[in-house]
Amino acid sequence: MITHDEFYSKKGEKNRPYSVRYNNLREVMRNNTCACLSVLGQELIKDDDHFAEWTGKAKEYGWEGLMLRADEPYKGKRSKDLLKFKSFFDDEYEVIDVEMGPFRYVKDGAECEETMLSCVMISHKGHTVRVGSGFTIEQRQEFYQNPKKILGKVILVQYFEETKNQDGGISLRFPTFKYLYGEQRDT
Repeated sequence: MITHDEFYSKKGEKNRPYSVRYNNLREVMRNNTCACLSVLGQELIKDDDHFAEWTGKAKEYGWEGLMLRADEPYKGKRSKDLLKFKSFFDDEYEVIDVEMGPFRYVKDGAECEETMLSCVMISHKGHTVRVGSGFTIEQRQEFYQNPKKILGKVILVQYFEETKNQDGGISLRFPTFKYLYGEQRDT
């Protein structure tokens, strides 16, 4: 819990860590009679085994992931004190096609638009899946100039889960390009 002034100043002036703020909130809410307000439970992760137990629960209950919070004072902005943890899968796929198109990005503080690689297509269980995230601007430019450098090659793709596409076919949620393998594979 933080005070009104702390929230609007975007700074935890009293330098109270999260555990103190949380316990203060629980104390204030102990006599709460309003059914629309409640304090969500928190779990202190003690070690790697305890963390593995909670990631297992997240998977078992179908949660998207876990929120991990450091026991730090309030910061009224994004920080590494609150992180989202999701389990991802990765797999190798052959690039079966490429798609080029206009791509917007920021260069030297100015927005630019340039034709380059938009995405690659892979086959996942017989269904075509587009992979557009994970490429650097330089890779997008290079593969636009030389599509043969990625067409037919094996890439590593990371994804959150298998899902259904608009047509009822199989797709991947958050597919992200991670690595391009060379002609010869080390196994």
